Amino acid sequence: MKITIKDIAMRADVSPGTVSKIITGKYKFDNVKISQETIEKVNKVVKELNYVPNYGARVLSTGKTFTIGICMPKSRHKNFHLEHYYSRIIDRIEKEAVHTSYDILLINFDAYITKFDTKRIDGLIIIEQWEDDKELEVLVEEKRKFVVINNLMDRPSGMTNVNIDNRKGIRDAVLHFKDNGHSSLAFIGECIANSQWKEQKLRLDHFISILEKEGMKADPNLFLLGEKKEISGK
Repeated sequence: MKITIKDIAMRADVSPGTVSKIITGKYKFDNVKISQETIEKVNKVVKELNYVPNYGARVLSTGKTFTIGICMPKSRHKNFHLEHYYSRIIDRIEKEAVHTSYDILLINFDAYITKFDTKRIDGLIIIEQWEDDKELEVLVEEKRKFVVINNLMDRPSGMTNVNIDNRKGIRDAVLHFKDNGHSSLAFIGECIANSQWKEQKLRLDHFISILEKEGMKADPNLFLLGEKKEISGK
């Protein structure tokens, strides 16, 4: 037998409208006050009855897709793979999305404007952006909802960013070694000649600057950088 919102409302002793607002998450966006006790009671009944919400109805009633798009760095699409670093970020995003009743959708960098235009996503998270891109300027102009994690572009204005504080991280690491009596420190990183490793150059510059500020020697012989390798589509 197909379970309906009315069945859940009867079992939970609330109105069908309240059930609908809780299941769709609409109460969060319409600032509707529903007690935590009621929310937990409805969710418990939903689980007991194995109710599966109608996705299409949810979209129609709220005007939202409840889907967040995730883009990987553009310069790596030709050799796309989920490295451990990116996997952990995506995993964390997914866990947070579940708590807010959202799904995530991995999309190609060149397709995210289409996803907005076709109403496939409500918002976009771009994981690292190293180069200026006109399409991102379009998103800013159209006031689309998006966030860039680790924005390394030359012109990041008008964008919401969540950036890594490389300088503070490197400073904390250097001071940790200094406080423990170490004075000769090495730097291991990727080849700074590759444009896609712009952040490595920034980190090395911070490393040298902090060493000099702390009166420590920056020895180029201890800078272990990878060889330059061009990314290909093969």
